[in-house]
Parts: sequence; structure tokens; C-alpha cells
Amino acid sequence: MDKTSREHPRPLILVVDDDRTVRMSLKRFLEMEEYRVLEAENGQEAVERFCDTKPDLILMDVFMPIMDGCEACRLIKENPRGQRTPVLMVTAHHDEESIERAYASGAIDYVTKPLHWVALKKRISTTLEFQLNQNQLVDLNQQYQLLLNSVVEGICRVDDQCHIMYANPAVEHMLGLDMDEIIGKHITTILKDCEEDKPTFEKEISRGVRLRLREAQLRRGDGTSLVVAVTSAPLIEKGVRQGSVVIILDITER
Repeated sequence: MDKTSREHPRPLILVVDDDRTVRMSLKRFLEMEEYRVLEAENGQEAVERFCDTKPDLILMDVFMPIMDGCEACRLIKENPRGQRTPVLMVTAHHDEESIERAYASGAIDYVTKPLHWVALKKRISTTLEFQLNQNQLVDLNQQYQLLLNSVVEGICRVDDQCHIMYANPAVEHMLGLDMDEIIGKHITTILKDCEEDKPTFEKEISRGVRLRLREAQLRRGDGTSLVVAVTSAPLIEKGVRQGSVVIILDITER
């Protein structure tokens, strides 16, 4: 195995079916498509295999002895790692109840028997690509959240009417309030010096104007105040303004 193969191993697919002939057919097909393959013959064994390994995708038959595919899928999805593992249910039943039960268990999609190999190949590749993109987005969001949770500056997202939609932990710490006490507040109810200038402050944010750095007093939950520096800027997504971000820096000890 070369360096590239070690760094980017082939996707691992867990094939779950109580019919050995079906498992063997799927195994041969998937290995020809250069996937790595694990097998399980019922839902209980599938859950055990999942916990012992890290499959990139699971092909799960619905009706099996000991534990059926829907119950196994539900248990896998209860595992935090399972939330990132796509499950394709394999079923010979096309009725609405069976399909709804498959989706309700956490399956991302389903394929029907008899298997159409060309369609299955495409379904697997698109599902793996979709999940890879989703995982990258989740990882990126977690990195952003880590940054927001780590900075000493208070960061709020407000709507065009200046109501707080999001606040990072630094804002909670500055105010001495829990998040549910902060969300929905008007930004000027916590920025004391801005309150006299509320129409202008609110107008600038609602218009999406970048607010110049200004000094204010932050009114804390216990009635005390902090001296802060405040600025804001519009949030733009795909050319459309989505409220504003307000940044608050404690300068009390300045």
C-alpha cells in the first residue's frame, strides 16, 4: 500500500443481511468497486460490529431474525458516532409503512430488492460524498464554536431590530446571566450608555451600517456595570444581510 492509500483508506462498508447469498453477492460487488467490506448476519451483530469498527456506510437489511434492521439502525444512531454514519436500508417491501419505518429509525435512504447494481453503485457513492461533506461542515462548525467559546470578547448576533439571536460565553460571563436570559433581549437594554442614543444605534444596525467603536457601560444582571468598547458590522450571506454582529470588549481595567 502506497503513502496515498495509507492517508486516504478506501471506505469501509458494513453489509448486514441474514441471507448469506445476498451478503456474498454484495461483498463481491463492493470489493470490485474497491470498497472494504465487513459483514453481519443480523441487527444485533451489526450493532456489535459498528461499536468495534468505524464503517463509513452501512447497508442494512430490514427484516432479519434476533434484531431487525430498523431496531439496529435506531441503536446505532443513538451512538454519537452513529449520527455521522449513513445507513442505507435494503428492503423488498415498497409499502409506505415500511419506508416510513426505515426513515424513522434514522436511515438516510433505502434501496429495494432485487438489487440493481448500477443504481446501487451510484447510491453508495453519492451517499458517501454527501456524508463526507456533512462531516466536514460539522467539523468546521465545531472549530468556529471553539473559537467563539475561547475569545475574551463578547460576540452577539442581532437581528435588524437589534434583538439578540446568539451570544458567546464571554457575553454570559460579562453579564452574569444564562443564555436563555440573554436571547431575545434588545442589545441596548444591556448597553447602558447606548440607551439614550437608542434610535440612532438601532437605526445604524437595522440599515447594516458598520458601527464605529464607541464606549459604553454594560449593565450586568446584578445591577453593577462594566466599561466596554462596542462595535458592530453587518452579517452578509450570499449578498443578503442577515442581521449584524456586535462585539463587546471589557475595558474596565484599562
